[in-house]
Amino acid sequence: MKNSDVEVIKYILDKLQHKTTLNRLYGIMYLAQKEYLSKYGKSIFDDNFHITSDFLKLKTFNDFILPNSEFKTYYEYDNEDTYNKYIECNIEPDLDYIAEMEKKIINNICETCETLTDEEIIKQCKDFAYIKAKNRRTQDPDLSIITAVDMAKAGGGDSDLVKYIIENKIIKLTLG
Repeated sequence: MKNSDVEVIKYILDKLQHKTTLNRLYGIMYLAQKEYLSKYGKSIFDDNFHITSDFLKLKTFNDFILPNSEFKTYYEYDNEDTYNKYIECNIEPDLDYIAEMEKKIINNICETCETLTDEEIIKQCKDFAYIKAKNRRTQDPDLSIITAVDMAKAGGGDSDLVKYIIENKIIKLTLG
């Protein structure tokens, strides 16, 4: 996970008044990544999303973000039936790490999700790319990653954009 990923997470938390549930954060991150991929063929986050038993998360999130002293995580009862894990960060993001188009998409996603419950956001994330990765995971747990190509397709990216993403991935893999 890059420094820019950390700053984007801080930026999202800033938009959410510095505190949110992990599932809401993961959902907003996923929806922003999908929209950015489907419009520009590029990723906001360098990390990959993968399917977990209950939802999804970034592959290295627990290893990198949760131990980071800038973030605080804790469990809290929302009501008598719901026990959620929250993440909080009161440190302002370094906006030099975040592109204007990334901010625009994140702002739109945060605004769209503002009135939605966590469950409604999760439902929006369970799209073609999510289902495809979930089906792969049942065959082989190592195949739980949601690919950039599938996310771009799920976001409505056209065939030229998908081809661009594939070509860039091949170049990146070839060059190491």
